[in-house]
Amino acid sequence: MKYSVVISTCLLFLFIGCDLLPSDPDTTDDLFEDGEAVFFSTIDKGFFSNMSERQKIIKKREAFETFWSNLHAGKYPLPETPEVDFGSQMVIAYSMGSQSSGGYITEITQVQRSESLLGVKVKNRSPGKGCIVTWVITTPYHIIRLKKSDQQVQFIEENITNNCRN
Repeated sequence: MKYSVVISTCLLFLFIGCDLLPSDPDTTDDLFEDGEAVFFSTIDKGFFSNMSERQKIIKKREAFETFWSNLHAGKYPLPETPEVDFGSQMVIAYSMGSQSSGGYITEITQVQRSESLLGVKVKNRSPGKGCIVTWVITTPYHIIRLKKSDQQVQFIEENITNNCRN
């Protein structure tokens, strides 16, 4: 009896204490509630690329030219490298990586600036059961240009599976 009271009291303090302990702030919620919206424009978006990294931040013209050539390697003619003023702008590229079929889509939907972070919200869509897709390997990507920043970039992904069954 004595031990059950001690154990019960310890468990009570443990459960109450867990509620009272400070929790880590969810920076993604704070970032998109308190952050300042950042204007961006799409440079390129597609389903087939040679993008080897899932996320890339580019702040120099030479790096962008190399990235662009690698991104579109194997395409003829090679698409012309878009103009970006790297004195005042930077490029952010995001890829879903290699996917086993068509039906995958990625889109950068929002960019927010807080005091310490630049948050990039990405929506990834995947085909669900019953979806008719192409039988080809895809690498969905989205590339944007925006005002240059030295802040750390944090990607926040939202993954959605499309329901194609009727």
